[in-house]
Amino acid sequence: MALTNEDLQAIATLLQPINSRLDKIETDISSLKDSNIKMEADISSLKDSNIKIETDISSLKDSNIKIETDISFLKDSNIKMEADISSLKDSNIKMETDISSLKDSNIKMEAGISSLKDSNIKIEADISALKVGQRDLRKEMREIKDKVSDTYDLALEAWGQSTENRTWLEHNQATG
Repeated sequence: MALTNEDLQAIATLLQPINSRLDKIETDISSLKDSNIKMEADISSLKDSNIKIETDISSLKDSNIKIETDISFLKDSNIKMEADISSLKDSNIKMETDISSLKDSNIKMEAGISSLKDSNIKIEADISALKVGQRDLRKEMREIKDKVSDTYDLALEAWGQSTENRTWLEHNQATG
């Protein structure tokens, strides 16, 4: 049985919706492939993330072991410090006795200091008198310094004048 052109056109018309569906299926399959590629990348990323988390957990375990060791050390240290505090309490009792003895000694020293204060008052009066004398000496030194400076200036001026006079005389004798 031979198919006519009309039969072939009728079959082509019937196949057209099937071809459309096949094109849609191809597009869906391509989209699914792309989706699978994305999921594979996501899964790879999740694997990497899990490896990092496992590493972090291992690190935390190590850190906890160190913390437990530190806590044990601190407990031992606290026991030692409690013993040291007890020893310090005993030492404080001895020091209180020593302080009482020092207080008695301080009372004696205060009497000596009072005597020294009286002596210092006399010394301060002598220092004050020396300051007044020193001020007068400075004033006289300033006056002497001013006189020396004036004398030096006068000598320089006289020397300069004599040099000018000599130059003038020599010049006049040569021209005259």
